[in-house]
Amino acid sequence: MIRDQYISSVVKSVVVSEKSSGLKDNGSTIVLRVLRDATKKDIKEAVEKLFGFKVESVNTINYAGKFNRSRNSARQDWKKAYVTLEKGQNLEQFDGAAE
Repeated sequence: MIRDQYISSVVKSVVVSEKSSGLKDNGSTIVLRVLRDATKKDIKEAVEKLFGFKVESVNTINYAGKFNRSRNSARQDWKKAYVTLEKGQNLEQFDGAAE
C-alpha cells in the first residue's frame, strides 16, 4: 500500500519546452519532472502504472538549485527524467496535456 502511494507520487509534472516537444514529436520520448530520490526503476514503474506505456529506458539528470542574492531566496534542487518508450507506443494522450 505504501509502495503504491510512493509510485503514484514519483511523477510531479510533464516538462514543457521546445526540446521536450521535439523529442515527443520525433520519437517516443517524454520528459518528466520527478521526485529527487526516485530511482530509474521507480520512474519506469510509475510511468507504466500511471500512463500504461511500456518503457524501454530511463535517463535522469539532477539539477542543483540556485541562490538569488538580491531576494535572499533559493530555488530547490530537482530531477528530470527522459523516458524512452518501446516502439509502437502512442503518445496522443500527451498532446493536450502540455497545451
